Amino acid sequence: MEFEHTLGAKNNVLVLVQKWVQRALDMGVDALRTEYRSLARYTLPEMTVDAFRANQEFGRNRYQDVPCQDQCRVVLKWHRAATDYIHANFVGTPVSPRRFILTQGPLEQTVNEFWHMVLQEEAETIIMLCNCIETGKYKCHPYWPDKTGEMKQFNGVEVYNVQTRVLSPEELTVMVCILNVKFAKPDGSMDAREVRHYQWMDWPDRGVPPLKLTSMPTLVPTPIPIRRKGWLALTYADILTEENKAKYKKFVEDYNQATGT
Repeated sequence: MEFEHTLGAKNNVLVLVQKWVQRALDMGVDALRTEYRSLARYTLPEMTVDAFRANQEFGRNRYQDVPCQDQCRVVLKWHRAATDYIHANFVGTPVSPRRFILTQGPLEQTVNEFWHMVLQEEAETIIMLCNCIETGKYKCHPYWPDKTGEMKQFNGVEVYNVQTRVLSPEELTVMVCILNVKFAKPDGSMDAREVRHYQWMDWPDRGVPPLKLTSMPTLVPTPIPIRRKGWLALTYADILTEENKAKYKKFVEDYNQATGT
């Protein structure tokens, strides 16, 4: 019975993704760009950002014009956390109301809270869509050891890099780090978890990385903190009809021309 329920939920998600892809292809780049601009500053009438404003003076927000919503923010309850605030929001899907966590690139003064959140929410996968430094500017504080054998400490949390490798021979710009995270529990005893860290090295700001149609399986991660102002889109080539593949090719060409990428 549980298997049938899970299968039904996955089928529903697939139908929704198919509809979304079809709508995007039919609209085209220009119409989507117009729609995005009309929605970019939209906020729900009931949305408040009190915690975000209260933490401005403490330097816990990377951008003053990117608020953190009170209604779906991650509230830190970790026993070693110095504050209950981190700029992070839950984002739901048809499968789960807390499927993703979107968070700003950790600052030097918020990196401890970042790892407290990872442990508190039992995140198994982290996806990073930028480099720590891009075009000479810091996008994110180095919050993990990126070389095999290295270790970093964050207020009672030890992060050890067990392995670093590329995702696959076809995806040389996606780096995977297997991290062993050791931490002290409230009773003082030690525990450890494995966290997988995926970093896209070539995701351009205000753009998308190179994308190709492929019949290879697409990796769909478990609940993940995602850090970067922007979006993560999963494109499933196997749900595109032959007609839509032609539309998709034109869509990518139009997008690249519109964005200069």
